[in-house]
Formats: sequence, structure tokens, C-alpha cells
Amino acid sequence: MLTRSHMAALALALVAPYVARATPIGTFTWIASGPGDQTDPAIDGRYVLYADGTRGSLDVLARDLATGETRVVAAGPDDEDSPDLARSVVAYRTDAGITVAYLATGTLLRPPAEPGARAPAVSTSAAVWEVGRDGARDLGWFLFGSGAPRSGVVAAPGDQRAPAVSGTTVAYVDAAAGGAVRLLDLARGEARVVSPGGATGVAIDGGPGALRVAVTRAVADTSTDVEVYDGAGQLLAALPLPGEQRRPRLSGEWVAFEDLSSGRSQVVLWAWRSGLVHAPRPYAGEQLLGDLAADDDAVRVAFSERTSGGLDVGLYTLPLPVADDGASGIRCDSPGALVLAELTLTRGTGAVTTGAVAFAGGDGADLPILVCIDAAKVSSAWATLDGAALAVPGDFASGSAHLELRRIARGGEGLLEAGVEGKRGASLRVRVLAEPVPDGGQDPGAPPDDPGQGPGDGGPGGDDDGDDGSDEEPTPTVPGDGDDDAPGGEDEQDGPTLPGRGGCASGGADGLAIAGALALLRLRRRTRA
Repeated sequence: MLTRSHMAALALALVAPYVARATPIGTFTWIASGPGDQTDPAIDGRYVLYADGTRGSLDVLARDLATGETRVVAAGPDDEDSPDLARSVVAYRTDAGITVAYLATGTLLRPPAEPGARAPAVSTSAAVWEVGRDGARDLGWFLFGSGAPRSGVVAAPGDQRAPAVSGTTVAYVDAAAGGAVRLLDLARGEARVVSPGGATGVAIDGGPGALRVAVTRAVADTSTDVEVYDGAGQLLAALPLPGEQRRPRLSGEWVAFEDLSSGRSQVVLWAWRSGLVHAPRPYAGEQLLGDLAADDDAVRVAFSERTSGGLDVGLYTLPLPVADDGASGIRCDSPGALVLAELTLTRGTGAVTTGAVAFAGGDGADLPILVCIDAAKVSSAWATLDGAALAVPGDFASGSAHLELRRIARGGEGLLEAGVEGKRGASLRVRVLAEPVPDGGQDPGAPPDDPGQGPGDGGPGGDDDGDDGSDEEPTPTVPGDGDDDAPGGEDEQDGPTLPGRGGCASGGADGLAIAGALALLRLRRRTRA
């Protein structure tokens, strides 16, 4: 037991078997089908936008989820496609370049002006896109949120690609820097690196002081991790999986991505704080992720699915909360829960109060745990497990917070560290609980007995981020202002869940490679930056 003034830490070594997770149940609805392809869905609020190929060329249409009506956003003899949506603002690609307009009225904010541009992303303050030839692709940008509209180009050697935007902050992959993910605040001209390299895609979400970045990043020749960082480049969570993952989307505490480990693309949802991983609609064909939107009531993921008639657009809705975050086991207030470790910090004198406690339990097997964090009257706080962030200062912006996080203790042991700042009496309590199961429960490190058919661009939103820190590595600067199955009906889905940090899942007979990776669902042990 660690002791220090105004701090108590207690570690208990207890054995806790594994408890299986419940399967989230959501609803799938077809949004668009018909002759030709329907692709590139984007969602925000009550609208789903998509590219429709019914007439031969592609047009941008909008489906109103409240009324069920569909209307034309952009149509013409040439293609209009790749829409993105942020509240009332839409951006889409045309043969002449990128158009930015108000969805409700169609009023143009920016006419197209760069043939060959692609991959637009939009927030309520800015739009960004790729421009130029392959091997020398730069980023075009347009600011319109406040003051006089401005535009320009982020130019750098090699390809700058896969842009996403939140507020005025752009995230993108710098191919010339080995696939590093860079953040660039267009309004301030500030740039920094948040992920070191190997990125295949990026998404961004959040506002000042609470920016989050989701990255799919190749960590080996045959493996890609899905990772979440804060705006300063601190790794918050990582999901190691076999095979290739791509096209991440991020909204709040949810990440969606495409999984190609089976040889075909399937859509997967990951609740990066709780560890829940879920294949919304296990399917033998191809699924292409469009967009993700999460609010207090539901998580919605829009994607295209290849049917006998071509690509059609569907929407999966998962009501929140998800059956106690998808777990049928303990909660932080469960009576009689087995406590593996407890760390209580109370602010006394000095700038910051910190503490650490190690714990061990079981016979050396990986152990599912629930981490409970309670803060009161703090000005800042943090907590880590084996060096990986559990909670960061942005999680305690209100001064008080309660967090419940499911993790795996590798080898049944771990090191819990935490710190708290605030006025005298500010407190932080972190507990590690073991998840019990009846006798005969499955070893969380073992693959499931009957793995089901498991899983298969980011919807920007929010405000610009605050000053979350910077990376000193040189980055390109912003130049001065420029001129410039027959679909139909609804199906209730109860596809397999891939439990966070190991577990059992069941479903279709095919069984994707991702389902065999249950023992790998964990936060990677990283040294705290």
C-alpha cells in the first residue's frame, strides 16, 4: 500500500473469471436503392445525403429522416458526388471542383473552381479537399465561419490526403512524412503532428480543449491499428486488429471503420472508451462506410452495401445507452463487486497530488476489468493503466465526473497511476473491479468457440480545437489568402458483438478474421507522453 499526505491507495489481489457481453440490438433501414449505384452517404441531424446514379450520372440527394422525403441537392449532366454535411452546410464534388452551399436554401457559399479536386470535408466554419495530381496532391481550403471568406492551399512535397475538419482545424495524412497525421488550424496557421506515421486514414471531432482524432495506422505489414488521440498527440485508446482497416469516422465516444481482414469490406463500430466492438450488419457482400453521427439518444452509421442491383445506401441506428454499454456484468455501483485496486487522491498542498498502485490477480491469464473514476471539485486530473490514458484533463472540464471504462489487465496485472489538481479538498478516486462469471466462463484470452460473421470517409463536426499543445516537428504552413437482397423496409439486427478486451461472440457461419482477434482487443501498452 502506498501512503502519502492526503492520499490513500489500496491494492487487492483477487481472482475474477470472465463474463460474456450482451449483443447490442439496433435497427437497419434502407435509405436509397434503385438502378445504378447509391454511394457516399453523409449524415448530420435529420438528413442523410448521398450520391445517386439512377439517371446515369451521379446527383446529390438528401433524405429527410423526419419526414421520409427525398429531394435534390445538386443535379446536372455531369457528376455531382462525395457529399459531406455539417448541420446546415454541405460540400460536394463536381467536375469543375468543390461546391460549398447551405443545404436548406441552396445558397452558394463557394462555387467550384478547381477541376480534378476530390474528397471534400466540411464543418460549420471551413471546407477542405484534395487538389492536384497524384504524387503531388495538396489541400485546398475555404474559411467562411466568421469574417470575410478566405481560401488557399496547403502545399507541401508529396501527397497530402484524406482530409477531415472540425471547426477550423484540419486533420490529414502527410504521405511525404511516412503517413504522419498532422493537425492544422486554418484560422491561426498553427500546425502539429498527432500520430507518427503509417496512417491510412483520419477523422476528427470535438471542440476547444476536447479535440479527438481517430486514425487507422499500419503497425506491421499485415496489421492495422485503430487509434484515438487527443489534440496534443496523447494516445487515448488503440484497437489492434489483424489485416487492414481503413476510412475511420469519429463522433464523440464512437469510431466507425471498414475492416478488410476477411478479404471484403465490412463496417465496424467501436466505443473507444468502454471497449465495445460491434458489427452492425454482418453481411456476405461488400460494405462501404460513409459517415457516423452519435448523440445522447443513438449512434447512427450510414454506409453503402453491394446488392444484386449495385450499391445501395442504408442506415443503422443503435439506441443509447447500449444495454449498460453492452455488458451483462458488473457496474461501478454493483454490490459485492471484487476490488482489485483502489487509488484515492485528495488535494492538499503543492501543485499536484499524484499516486500509483500495482495490482495482480488470477493465475496469470488476461483479466477483464472495469475501471471506475470519480472526480469532485478538480481543476485538472488524469489516470493511466500501464501507461495508456484512461482519462485526460479534458474529461474533467466541469470539475466533477464519473467514468466507467472496460479494459483488459494483461496477465491479470497492471499499474494504475493518477494525478489531481485543484483547490484544497479536490479529490479523485480510481477503482479497478474484476468482472465475475459463473464457473465455466470462457478465458478472455481465448478465441470464441463459434466466432460469428464479424465486421466488415470522418464526418466532421464541432468547433475548432483549443490549444492542446504542439509538436515541434516542422510542418507546412498556411499560405496567405488566395483568390479564389432487394432492399426495402426495416430489419431488426442482432448481429455479433466483438466484446472489448476479449470475450465471446456468435453470429453467422462465415466468421471474419476480426472475430478471431478477440484476444487482441485491448488498449496497447504505451508509455505516457
